[in-house]
Amino acid sequence: MKSVSDLNSRFSGQSGSKDPVEQGQQALLSGLVGRSSKSAKRTMSQYFKTLSDVDTARNQVEKARRAADESLNRAKAAPRPHEVTNPAFVALFEAHQHDREVLFAAMRTLDRAQEVLQVESEKIDNSTRDGNLSP
Repeated sequence: MKSVSDLNSRFSGQSGSKDPVEQGQQALLSGLVGRSSKSAKRTMSQYFKTLSDVDTARNQVEKARRAADESLNRAKAAPRPHEVTNPAFVALFEAHQHDREVLFAAMRTLDRAQEVLQVESEKIDNSTRDGNLSP
C-alpha cells in the first residue's frame, strides 16, 4: 500500500492494481463525488483518518526496524566472546532485545490499522454498491 501522499495518483486512475483497499478507494471517490450529505463526509473523513493511521504505523515499523538492525549490529560488533560472561555483549544484546520488542509492537499496531482500513474499505464498497452511504 502506498502513502497518503500517493492518493491523488491512485484516485486519478493511474494505478492498475486491484487490491481490496484500492478498490475501496476507487469506490469511495466514484460513490461520493457530487454528494454533500453528512454521512458521506463522515465516511470520507473516517476512511482518510484510517489511511493516515496506517501510513503512520508503517513509518513507525520502519523506524523500529532500523533501530533493531542498528542495535543488532552493535551487539555483533561487541568484543568477543559473545556469551553471558561478557558484560558488554550482554548489555548490547539486551538493548537489541528491547528494540525487537518495540518493532514487534509496531508491527502489531500496523496489522490492526490495516485490518481497520480493510473494514472501512469494505463498508465504503458495500455502501456505494447499494447506493446507501450511511456508515
